[in-house]
Amino acid sequence: MDNWIELIIYAIVLGLGGLSQLFKAFRSRSREIPKPGPAPRPVTGRPSVPFDEAVFSSPDVSKKRLVELRDKTRRLLERGRDVDRGIRLVGGATVLASDSLAEDVLGPLSSIETELSSAVESPGALTADDASALEGLVARSAAVLELLEGIVNQRTGPANAVLLDRLDRAAQALLDPFLRHARARRIPYPTRHAAVSLVPTGTVPPAALSEAALASVAVDPKMSETPVGWMALPRDVMRDVLVSTPRLASSVHSAIQARHLADFQFAQVTENQAVSGLVARWMPRLFFDAGACLMLGPAYVAGLRSEIELERLSAMDSLTAWIDGEAVLLPELPAHVRMMAAARVLQHLGMGDEAQRRWKQWNDKVGAPTQLVVRLPSGLTRELPLTLVQDAVLKSVDAMVKTPFGPLSGTALREIPGVSLRLEGYERMVELRDALLEGDAEREHPRVVLGAALLAVERSETREGRVGRAALRCLDVSAVARVRAPLGGLPAEESLREMLRSPRSIADAVVLGATLSPRPGPGLRGLRRAKRSRIGLMMR
Repeated sequence: MDNWIELIIYAIVLGLGGLSQLFKAFRSRSREIPKPGPAPRPVTGRPSVPFDEAVFSSPDVSKKRLVELRDKTRRLLERGRDVDRGIRLVGGATVLASDSLAEDVLGPLSSIETELSSAVESPGALTADDASALEGLVARSAAVLELLEGIVNQRTGPANAVLLDRLDRAAQALLDPFLRHARARRIPYPTRHAAVSLVPTGTVPPAALSEAALASVAVDPKMSETPVGWMALPRDVMRDVLVSTPRLASSVHSAIQARHLADFQFAQVTENQAVSGLVARWMPRLFFDAGACLMLGPAYVAGLRSEIELERLSAMDSLTAWIDGEAVLLPELPAHVRMMAAARVLQHLGMGDEAQRRWKQWNDKVGAPTQLVVRLPSGLTRELPLTLVQDAVLKSVDAMVKTPFGPLSGTALREIPGVSLRLEGYERMVELRDALLEGDAEREHPRVVLGAALLAVERSETREGRVGRAALRCLDVSAVARVRAPLGGLPAEESLREMLRSPRSIADAVVLGATLSPRPGPGLRGLRRAKRSRIGLMMR
């Protein structure tokens, strides 16, 4: 009887393996028939190019263009299903759920493909504006899929899977207070998850990430295991809060009462108007730094100082405002202004003495400057009194932190429960800092660990790598909820067994099993060996 059961199971496994191979062959062949479209362009956050009105003036040209857009949408759907499958295979690290992708990206793409297919049959039913809107949706979906592909691909290796899993949890812990506040006040904040990508510094996330309900956190690969590199976590969380919360950016601009200026106007307007124009340009970066400092307190100021020192900026560079394309070489927001704003936030946290001490240390380093240099697009420079700049920046930070913003349901940023660091939280960071330096740290909440690691690096920069590794080990990942266990860091057979517990993932498990199982050698001995390994795997 046992032999019959064994033979039946063996036949099922061989059949599934054969089907998976046929599926792969058919899929690879079907991909060769249509010519692949151009690779997605790097995301810059710029709006997509609309359709030309003339394209739709002729029915023949209109139909051709619609067919091209429909085919592009179908290719994106195929890519999206691949990403969907990849997310389930690697577990999506911390919180990236396959259901979210299907609901937020694949669903709209499928609807667009259906609408385009109908429009191809009757082109006159679709106006130029409708087609332009559909093209914009398709372009944004392509940008989101490109990011998600990178997130999945980076989690296929065991080493990256563990590192990114922990960084995801830390980012999610920083995001959670905003999610709870949005749910409690019914704020239409679409983000649900945070995911870290290892990308070079300065990479701009897609403008349509809200369609994936995802807060993208970009960490420099060279700094991914160092606490200073993790400074991107709180800043990118604040970036998502500002960008994805409806009307919040315009509300912050209104609160700081700063007016935008074109590049050429900086040389012509009064000093007060020039300072107002600078603050308007700096608003997003000031908001990111202010929110991050609220979450980490003095630890963020310490990390900011370490980050600036890594850039090896001179005192003049720290006081230079670039307002043209050269800002990619130096921070758009001058280092001196960033330290000024961070010290102000410490005062809002009730840590005035700490703010004065750190601000004095920084001024001693740069020599108590009195002028801010503005580099104009023409190559000329203009000097502005630092007192004017400081007054405008401090008033703007006060407005960002204290103003009850309507899009946040009439709540000030510092009053959102769980956002502002309390004194007891800072004391826990200091205790853990000493433990990290001594090498006997215990598990703690991710926010406490991040702050303690930054304080430890400030105390001993020569041991930054060791501090980073110790901090990763003591992250209390149980403090952050997860959708599913990650499979990227598990052995292949454990991953396969884990997926077999989910009926939805059986097809993917068969493909993975066929890929990972050793090919049987020629002859009966090879078949018997394959039979024993597969049956043993399925019966464990």
